[in-house]
Amino acid sequence: MIEQLDDILIPARAAPHDPFPILEDQEFPLKFWQLDKLRKAILIAEHGLITTDEDNSRAVDAAMILRAGEQILEEKRKERANPLHHQWKAINDFYKQFTDPLAKAIIILRAKQRMYLVQQDRLRKEEEARWREEQDARSLAAASNIADEARAKSEEAARLEVAGDMVAASVAFAAAEEKEAQADHVIAEAADAPAPMIPRGPTITRGAFGGIAYQVTVWKFRVTDFDAIPSQWLMIDESAVLKAIRRKDDPEREIPGLEIYSEREVRSR
Repeated sequence: MIEQLDDILIPARAAPHDPFPILEDQEFPLKFWQLDKLRKAILIAEHGLITTDEDNSRAVDAAMILRAGEQILEEKRKERANPLHHQWKAINDFYKQFTDPLAKAIIILRAKQRMYLVQQDRLRKEEEARWREEQDARSLAAASNIADEARAKSEEAARLEVAGDMVAASVAFAAAEEKEAQADHVIAEAADAPAPMIPRGPTITRGAFGGIAYQVTVWKFRVTDFDAIPSQWLMIDESAVLKAIRRKDDPEREIPGLEIYSEREVRSR
């Protein structure tokens, strides 16, 4: 097909530049006459105007020649690359026999380390919860003892009041109220007391032979309510949309929120 470019006219204003590299130490992948005709086709593409049917016909011929050049070059490339590719693949396959078990072992170790960190975090939270339960129990016990003392003072004040000793009864009632206030304060103080900050494990772990492992915070996400996601974080599946609007059995081709239109493209062979 490249031979068919002989009669194509080159625009007079075409710049005299060579689109192909100058090879000094390597042989050209194409013959010189083929390169010359491809140069002409490139000049047609870069500098030719299409204003008439004749111009368009000339462009069709140039495109045919360019594709023929592409095919020849691709075949030449494969001739040189295939042996190298097979060699490269054989080398990779050979070393993968050794690197795959290593990579798998690293993945297993990291998974176990993550499980260990999760377990340590769970134990730390359980220890904080245990401390809180013990603190609440101690506070309730102390408040209960103080409440018993307040109740005893109240009973004493009642007996003194019946006996007619109003001064002593008044003192006993005041002591009972003070004890009740103390019990309320103990309970409130326990509720407001922060749980102790049980320290996390070390963020850097050093092995005996120089290995180092360190923890980093990695933010991730999972979808909980798709409808609540802002539109800026959503992406249209272009391949699915194009497949849908190109179906010949769907003449309407309507998708809410999308303008569906067609354009004319030029394809040659």
